[in-house]
Amino acid sequence: MGALLAARLAKEVSRVLNEKISTTNYFWTDSTIALSWIQGPSNRWKVFVANRVKEIRSLTDKDSWRHCPGKDNPSDLLTRGISADSLINCEKWWKGPSFLQEGNTVPVSNNVLLSDESAYLEELKPTERKTLTVILDNNLLNHILSVSNNFSEKFVYFQLYLQVHQ
Repeated sequence: MGALLAARLAKEVSRVLNEKISTTNYFWTDSTIALSWIQGPSNRWKVFVANRVKEIRSLTDKDSWRHCPGKDNPSDLLTRGISADSLINCEKWWKGPSFLQEGNTVPVSNNVLLSDESAYLEELKPTERKTLTVILDNNLLNHILSVSNNFSEKFVYFQLYLQVHQ
């Protein structure tokens, strides 16, 4: 949900600013699962995730998304219980992760593979399997077919047999 809010916000800010300056947006997430959803085909996911991925992809370029390790994510400072006094003097909070300050955008790992992550797999659509099983009662079928020597009557009886056994 955070990725969707970021995409919506960036789209609106870009719309307002594009009249004045040209911007290129990059999006950072510490969730490798969300990143894999965004970078993978949206039709692989269950409806809830697929709809959000479609909207994110309509608002942003999937290649503009990057992974930021949780330890480098400034927004995680608040969830880890930093005090207001510490936050005022926190370089990471005011300037972002150190790798961005150095001009390094970290190697892009766009091929996030999470085949063993349970949260990732939870949102995959189940594979559809359709099975048709036909069980014939040969005695009854033989009896129906032996009732008449006329082919068209046999066909009618056979149709009735199929209707009864559906």
